[in-house]
Amino acid sequence: MTSNMTSKQNRRVSPTPDAAGNGLLDRRALLGRGLLLAGAAGTGVGTSLTAAGAEPLPVDPWSLAPGTAIPPYGVPPKYESKVVRTLTNPNSEPRTSQARTPHHLLNGTITPAGLHFVVSRTGFPDIDPAKHRLAIHGLVKQPLVFDLDALARYPKVTRINFVECGGNSAPLYNKDPVQANVQAIHGLVSCSEWTGVRLSTLLEETGIDPKAKWLLAEGADGPSMNRSIPLAKALDDAMIALYQNGERINPAQGYPMRLLVPGYEGNMNVKWLHRIKLIEEPAMAINETMQYTHRRRFARARQAGDRGRSRPVGHEHRTGRQGPAARQRHVRARCRHLCAEMRSLPRQGRPGRDQRRTRQRPGQVGSDHGPLRAERHHDLRLHAACNAVAAAEVADRRRGLRPDRLHSRPQQGHRRQ
Repeated sequence: MTSNMTSKQNRRVSPTPDAAGNGLLDRRALLGRGLLLAGAAGTGVGTSLTAAGAEPLPVDPWSLAPGTAIPPYGVPPKYESKVVRTLTNPNSEPRTSQARTPHHLLNGTITPAGLHFVVSRTGFPDIDPAKHRLAIHGLVKQPLVFDLDALARYPKVTRINFVECGGNSAPLYNKDPVQANVQAIHGLVSCSEWTGVRLSTLLEETGIDPKAKWLLAEGADGPSMNRSIPLAKALDDAMIALYQNGERINPAQGYPMRLLVPGYEGNMNVKWLHRIKLIEEPAMAINETMQYTHRRRFARARQAGDRGRSRPVGHEHRTGRQGPAARQRHVRARCRHLCAEMRSLPRQGRPGRDQRRTRQRPGQVGSDHGPLRAERHHDLRLHAACNAVAAAEVADRRRGLRPDRLHSRPQQGHRRQ
């Protein structure tokens, strides 16, 4: 009995022979090795483990010396030097500059702040945050001015939103296919985590006049970029963004604060924000009549912030079709009104009669007319540009030229539209 148990144990522990008695591979050994190889392939290990076990890993030079000192602010490694934006104006010439995000070299949802796309007219200003202010005025009960310290005391919200330029993917509209990578075609869109104060919180504190339906947001850059935004959108989810991806907003993205309007085209997210004016109707400035619009006949344009509805360039003319001559008359009348209003304002530092006019009684409000004069001068400059364009269109009409046709005379069989 004991001898039989010993022989069974010996048979159990005896290794399986690699070959059968007739010289062929043993079936059990072949199946066992097949299962072992299949398990190694499923776990991602294969012949590399055998090679690693047979040949030890070399000791690299960076493992034999002390590392680099830790800098105060981390930067990308030098081996990732090709992960950069492409620039359309690297020499900073007096024209529009663009920097496109290299999406084909990135992974994930969040775009690094240093790779966020940029569209700028005159570069980004060097703003001192200690002197920067945000003014909210217009159709409000109590105009207020905020600095960064005041905004820091308000409740903050954090959202992940993308910003896209209205000209993104424009090469796809070319007649011939464009041979370019994703950065050149879709590089004007980026996504960041934005942290700031809800605009509705600030507007409610100033007190909104029931007549206010729109607001004009203006930046502190050289061209004073400004856009009209519906008040309903501002009260919904608009934000005064102060932080981007956990740190202060990048200078090219609007440091120290910018307006974030989710779902609206990029230029309506005004950077370097310093003024918000509540108004009854859109301002219809140059950025809303000559740029960032879908131009149509009779000077009507689709405004991005008005849910695609059409508005004439001169919004006072609510009825009838308006041609270039009528628009030119309207712009000239507006320019004359602005000039008359500027002449009526007393000039600072002018001796004689104007100083006596600026002398105010106790309790009288509005002694400093400088900001109002600057605002009227800015409006006059924008209307002068519109007047020049309207004059050119009138001249083309008189010469028999039309924007959509070479000759003003319609072809037979076609009715003039």
